[in-house]
Amino acid sequence: MSLIVELQIAENVLGFLEISRLQSLADSTRDIFTYQVQFQSDEWNGSQPTSPIRFKHRYSDGSLSLTQKAIGMVLKLYPELKAGRFGIPRNRIQCRRCKQIIWSRHRHDFVACRCGKVAVDGGYDYCSVSGKARDIIYVKESWQEGKR
Repeated sequence: MSLIVELQIAENVLGFLEISRLQSLADSTRDIFTYQVQFQSDEWNGSQPTSPIRFKHRYSDGSLSLTQKAIGMVLKLYPELKAGRFGIPRNRIQCRRCKQIIWSRHRHDFVACRCGKVAVDGGYDYCSVSGKARDIIYVKESWQEGKR
């Protein structure tokens, strides 16, 4: 069994999720199957996940629940897919001193640059930047260029 889900916003197709069932029954008493999900997109050619993600799911919960769990697994393991054309800008900055671009991938991901002058925290939930204002360059997504 294989299920292909098209992800889109308005008329723009963002990519596809291919969800496949690997075995007949992982646990015969609770109708639990093993599935794998693979994300494919032309726009994420270099940064998209290359290996499939495996997970277990109860068959009787239905295909909508299966799709929701698959999307959740992909976004949990690859939070960078939330950024870019997916509409949520990354929480990222560049250090003026060491020129390193850093970004926070999830809520409690505190990341400092190599020289330790600037840091960022908050992931996609909130933006917390540490350091002196003169050392910080805010980095926008390509789709944000021209916006203030």
